[in-house]
Amino acid sequence: MLTIFVFFAFCIGACAGGNNSLPESSNDDVLSGIVNPFNSSCYDWRGDNIPCDFKRQYAELLLDEIQTGLGRTGKLLAEEHEGIQSDLTVIGKALSGGFYPVSAVLSTEAVLGVLNPGQHGSTFGGNPLACAIARKALQVLMEEEMIENSARMGEYFLSELKKINSPVIKEIRGKGLMIAIELKKELQITARQICERLSEKGILCKDTHSYTIRFTPPLIIKKDEVDFAVNKIKAALSD
Repeated sequence: MLTIFVFFAFCIGACAGGNNSLPESSNDDVLSGIVNPFNSSCYDWRGDNIPCDFKRQYAELLLDEIQTGLGRTGKLLAEEHEGIQSDLTVIGKALSGGFYPVSAVLSTEAVLGVLNPGQHGSTFGGNPLACAIARKALQVLMEEEMIENSARMGEYFLSELKKINSPVIKEIRGKGLMIAIELKKELQITARQICERLSEKGILCKDTHSYTIRFTPPLIIKKDEVDFAVNKIKAALSD
C-alpha cells in the first residue's frame, strides 16, 4: 500500500472574502503541506495562528517565501514575524538581487539528510554563476542593512498612507515594503484605473483582485522617495 503525499497550497490571510481556515482533513496519510506565510497575491496578513495549527495537524510545515523572503517584509524571512520555524522553506527572486534566476531550499539536516549525494539532481542545480551571484546578493543585503531599511521605511510608508483621507479606500495593510491599498468595490473604481493614473505620475505598481493595489518598492528606498510616492498616491486617489 502506497503512502499518499499531499501539498495543500493556500495562503495565510484571505483575499477579499476568502477564508483563513486550514483545509479539512483527517487523513492520516497526509504528511505535509505548503503554506505562504503572507498572502503574496493581495498582501494580507491575517490568520497568523495557521502555521501553528498546521504544525499540530501535519507532520511537516513547508513555507513558500519566494516573494516574502530576504527582507521584503522587514525580516530576513517573513516567518520570523510570528516566531515560526518551518521544516523546509523555499526562497528565490531576491536571492540574486534580480540579476540571475536562482532559488534555494532551506531546511534541517533531519529533513534534507534523507537524500544522499547522487540520489537527486537538477539540470541547473549548483550553477557556479548563480551561486556566486546569490552569495554576493546576500552579502550586500546584510552589509548595507537593507532588511532594517525595509522594516523602517515600510513602517513609515504604511503610517503615511494611513493618513490619506479618501472615500475610495477600504483598507491599507502590509508588512515591511510589501504594502497594499484595497478599494471599496461599491464605488466601482478599479485598482487598474488607479495604477494607470500613478504610472502617469511616475509611480509603478500592480493591481490585483480588481480592487487591490500592491506596492513593493526597492529595499533601498529613502524617506524622501516614500514622501514623493505618498503624495502621488494621494493625488491619484483624488483625481
